[in-house]
Amino acid sequence: MLLLTSSTPPKVRLAFYFISTIAELATAIYQAPGARHSYGRLLNLPRFGVITPKAIFRSGEPRRGAHFRHLEQLRIRTILCVKRTPIGPKLRDYATQHAIPLHHIDLGQHHIQPDAVAEALAILDDPANHPILLHCDGGRHRAGVVAAALRTHQGWSIDAIVAEYLSFARPSPFWDHLDFIATYAARHRRRAEAHTDGLRVTVLT
Repeated sequence: MLLLTSSTPPKVRLAFYFISTIAELATAIYQAPGARHSYGRLLNLPRFGVITPKAIFRSGEPRRGAHFRHLEQLRIRTILCVKRTPIGPKLRDYATQHAIPLHHIDLGQHHIQPDAVAEALAILDDPANHPILLHCDGGRHRAGVVAAALRTHQGWSIDAIVAEYLSFARPSPFWDHLDFIATYAARHRRRAEAHTDGLRVTVLT
């Protein structure tokens, strides 16, 4: 697994992604040729994953008919895009035709911004938006950062959070994203501990 940064040239990253995707697809089809999930982005949303069953899902940006059919099967009511570049016209057209609210939050050009992550979490946390799809461009990195922040609030351990991030970010996780995830989790833990200590003081007095 190659550790890159979010500033690594896109052409370099795309080369790794192409090779990795072909290898993963061939392996999955060989192991289970009759299973839908084996065909990855050919039949499903790219880098698809479930964050909260029936409520919060993640993927890369929907771009073709199979992706949009998958959205319909999931009964998606809201779409949250956290990629840096503009949303593609096909997704915009789909959202307009189906009256689906489409939110776009840029997490930061070079560094992930905590305020932007908090804004994304507020949208994900609202039950009125569920079922909701969280996506970035390829479904590896920025969606993974937001998912990691959400997992922190769900009480996951940092080891489990990082493992999930890596499982989607392969073959090229970003070390700066891993640093953000670790820092975010540590700050959340300190705030939770301070809140607990405050409650104890209140009870004792």
